[in-house]
Amino acid sequence: EVNGIRVAGGTTTYRNNMIALGDGMIVAIGSAATNSATSGINGIGEGAIIRGCRVARNEQGGISLSNAHGALVTGNTVTYNAFVGIGFSGDGGLIERNTLVGNSGVGISASATTGFGGNVLTGNNSGGSQTSGGVQLGSNVCGNDTACP
Repeated sequence: EVNGIRVAGGTTTYRNNMIALGDGMIVAIGSAATNSATSGINGIGEGAIIRGCRVARNEQGGISLSNAHGALVTGNTVTYNAFVGIGFSGDGGLIERNTLVGNSGVGISASATTGFGGNVLTGNNSGGSQTSGGVQLGSNVCGNDTACP
């Protein structure tokens, strides 16, 4: 644990309120990544778990995962980041029960085989489309609409 951030697996760097998770099994639980000059949480690797984190006001995206096959992103609050709230590449992942508000890009950008459900997305992408890609699983709330575009 460093500065109240608990991260396990892979190579981990905590610098200037940014968490960089290296290649390998990665876990970030209950972390805060705010006001970074980059994305709040960056990760590369299969089976990543990002849960219960607060990611806000970063100069790039909120949570950015690459090659994250089978990863889980759940219960996070991702707000007012300069690009996408949650950006996810990799097959078979799940993005669920997150709150995404006021990010400059879409709230969720996901690969074609990544599912998302139970998320609340408001005011991302200047009020335009809240999601891009992925497979909607169950209800997500986009503003006052339960059928996210």
